[in-house]
Amino acid sequence: MTNYRQCLIVAVLVAVPTLVVADVQYYSEYKNTVGFLDTAYKDNSAVNDLRVGAKFTNWYVEIGGAANNDNLGVGGEVGYKFKLSEKWVIKGKAEGRQYDNWSGDSFNKIETEVRYIFNGE
Repeated sequence: MTNYRQCLIVAVLVAVPTLVVADVQYYSEYKNTVGFLDTAYKDNSAVNDLRVGAKFTNWYVEIGGAANNDNLGVGGEVGYKFKLSEKWVIKGKAEGRQYDNWSGDSFNKIETEVRYIFNGE
């Protein structure tokens, strides 16, 4: 089974249960990421993601295809955002990509941000 078919199957499995949930925002997103080492472009670091997603009140989920040079694969992301008070916001995400095969060549990251707002919104 090709990565495109796997990606399509996973996207459908993620999207179908969310269709019965009210107040969901559906979207598609293209993202391009490149790496730098100091101020120089890091060779072969460009990654292109095309994903479908669903945004709920305080969290979201995305899944789709990923490409890096000649490597094709799938990528996904799940994240959250909570406004703790008028001045404090916390948000985070877990993101992963898998290229060519399911036994290796993966990239994963977890990111958390805590924001303090100095002036009013």
